[in-house]
Amino acid sequence: MGGTAVRAVLTGIGAPAVVTAAIAGWGPLRLTATLGAVFAATGATAVLSVHAASAAPEAQRPTAIGLFALCYQPGGAFGLAVATVLVLGA
Repeated sequence: MGGTAVRAVLTGIGAPAVVTAAIAGWGPLRLTATLGAVFAATGATAVLSVHAASAAPEAQRPTAIGLFALCYQPGGAFGLAVATVLVLGA
C-alpha cells in the first residue's frame, strides 16, 4: 500500500470520526467514532515518524526520531488540556 493510499485511508476514517464524535448523541456511536479517531491518529503518527526518519540523513536519523517524539508527546498532553479548557470554558 503506497503512501498516498495510506493517507487517504487515514483521512477517510479520521475526518468522519471527528465530525461524528462532535455531533453524535448516542454512546455507542461516540465510542465507534473515538475508535476511528484513535486509529487515524496512531496511523498518522506512524506515517509521520517514518517520513521524519527517511527525510533525515543516515547519521541524523536517531536525532530526527527523538525530536519527533519530543514534539509529539507534549503535544498530546497539552492538546488534551487545551481541549478541556475549551469544552468546559474554564
